[in-house]
Amino acid sequence: MRVDRFTFMNAITCFVELGSEAEATKAIKELNGFEAQGKSLVVKPLNADFSWEKSEQRKGGPFGSRYFIDEGTAAYDAMRPLLERRRIVLSVETPGWSTNKRFAVAVQNAETIIERQFGKYGIESVSGMSRFDRGKTHEPSFLCLIDFSTKEGAEKAVNNHHDTQIEGRLTWLRPAQPSAWRIHQIQKVVGPEALKALQESGVVPEDQEVYEDKFVNPRPKRRERQ
Repeated sequence: MRVDRFTFMNAITCFVELGSEAEATKAIKELNGFEAQGKSLVVKPLNADFSWEKSEQRKGGPFGSRYFIDEGTAAYDAMRPLLERRRIVLSVETPGWSTNKRFAVAVQNAETIIERQFGKYGIESVSGMSRFDRGKTHEPSFLCLIDFSTKEGAEKAVNNHHDTQIEGRLTWLRPAQPSAWRIHQIQKVVGPEALKALQESGVVPEDQEVYEDKFVNPRPKRRERQ
């Protein structure tokens, strides 16, 4: 299963190996186009020479793929940018660097600017882009997360560019600190040792609580005072 290193959520694509060619043909016939939770499934055979590694190299974009195959120590390794203080939150003044552009064009423009401004510090990977053109204020809003190759590179990027104008937009760079529900998701993939590792590294406080994504499983509302 492919997992996003920034969200620790699985990708929307997976592969399944069945017992025989006949079973695979039957599964494709019955499941391709099947509606599940309001979405239509696409089920088709893989090419004989397919490999996830080759696929990731093609689709990784200028910063490489943000996905990993959940095998061996890969999940724990995906947490290292947090543990080593190499992950940075990039926020840009709304409406971002590409006003009135299609989202795909805005993403390409943002990737170009990120590479031009921060590539010299050593970029390891970049998360998916937020729809940063929807902010209601002109204060910088979340655009993406950036993993730098070294802690020193991350610190230089923050020291040199936080609270500065980049391409005509006020830009903030701050060390990433995962939310309680994100830590919960990381634990589901890495294991219960994830929280302890994050606490020992100083990324989260010793008394950090974790809970499921409040948007998926809302916490009970507080009773209004009478």
